Amino acid sequence: MLAVIVAGVVVASLVIRSQESGPKQIAIQSPINTTLSWFAAINARDMPLALAHFVPVDRDMMEWSSWGVPFEDVHCSLMNRSTARASVYCTFNDINDANMGMSNVSFWTVSLQRERSGRWLINNYGQG
Repeated sequence: MLAVIVAGVVVASLVIRSQESGPKQIAIQSPINTTLSWFAAINARDMPLALAHFVPVDRDMMEWSSWGVPFEDVHCSLMNRSTARASVYCTFNDINDANMGMSNVSFWTVSLQRERSGRWLINNYGQG
């Protein structure tokens, strides 16, 4: 019985390590769906998944001091799109969270670029 418990603990720790070992992959989807998926990962506090939505060189944009409050009532629309770039405008309920550095923030513009894999990945976001 003890051997079964120990084996279960070892398997569980390996699964956890494999999930933490590197960034996850996201599905090939539209710029809007990629952006909505990113907000969902933030709300789920899933850092590996949130990071997977970014171009690797821009993943440091997710180094927040606090996850803070969730984004509620998120709505996104396409601002512009070419074969390689897109901009998505997203609104959400006002956020006032000093830990996140946000005061009366209710929208972000998200910039994405298309990778060779066909995935749209974020390379910038913010009030602009």
